[in-house]
Amino acid sequence: MQNYKPESDWVAISKGIAIFSVIAGHIFVGPVSKAIFLFHMPFFFFLSGLLFKPRSQKLLATNKAKTQIIPYVKYLFLFFLVLIIQKELNNTLTYTVFFKDLAKQILGGRWLTHVQSVFWFIPVFFMSQQTLNFMLNNYSMNACKLIIAIMLLLAYIDSIFFKIQLPLNITTVLYTTPIMFVGYIMKGFIDRVNSILLCSLSLLGLFLVESYPSLFSIDLKFAEYGFPLFSFIVSISISILLIKISKTSILNNKYIIFLGNSSMSIMFIHQFFRFDIFSRFLSSNILIFLATLAASVIYSYFMMLLSQKTKAYS
Repeated sequence: MQNYKPESDWVAISKGIAIFSVIAGHIFVGPVSKAIFLFHMPFFFFLSGLLFKPRSQKLLATNKAKTQIIPYVKYLFLFFLVLIIQKELNNTLTYTVFFKDLAKQILGGRWLTHVQSVFWFIPVFFMSQQTLNFMLNNYSMNACKLIIAIMLLLAYIDSIFFKIQLPLNITTVLYTTPIMFVGYIMKGFIDRVNSILLCSLSLLGLFLVESYPSLFSIDLKFAEYGFPLFSFIVSISISILLIKISKTSILNNKYIIFLGNSSMSIMFIHQFFRFDIFSRFLSSNILIFLATLAASVIYSYFMMLLSQKTKAYS
């Protein structure tokens, strides 16, 4: 019999594996990156849907603004400041450059690159949760399913024909909200999904993305959603497998749990360690990955200690 852990443990473990994959996917290019991109970002949306509980729109917006948008703005400003200082030291800062860079901070999404390249995720995640909550509070389940189908259709139309670049990657919400919705409707029976079927779909998806990357690759930031419906199903299949593994005792490790509980801060900081520190003097991707992972964990640990001290004195 499988040894299932408390929800907080398996959630942290699955997020730990996912954020580990995020760092690896950004550093290792080629086949490894293509495979990881199939699931690493879709997973967070699926897991959020799986754990989602509808509440008042105002309450959800207020709570998530505190935990998602405020940190987003803080890190955005921090790295913008670092960028401006770097350009000033290199004598490349002009008024035109300054205001162009400032505009990119405001627009977000695909306009954010380098150490901020992953920042698109936070506003899209926030908007997807708000959209899902609004639907569940205001429409019947059948109406929600119809809306989700329309959203997914529009997402594929945009991906195939347009790839419209809007502020904060708003169009990506058309694809990520359906992933979140599938997680929500599967919460009652996810443990009963056949593991052999999941493995078969996952392996097939991995084979096809390596064999035909132009057809099956996924990159949510740039509205690349792979082969319509099939890649969507593969992303969900791998996500479910990850969750099922996390619910067993195989990965019952305090370091993975810490990694999962710190996934948000690691999401924000890891590209800074990668680009601005370790890539400057390390040539091996393996060493860059290990150093980035270690530095991100250490940073998150000290941020946790700082938060605990702040609460103790408040």
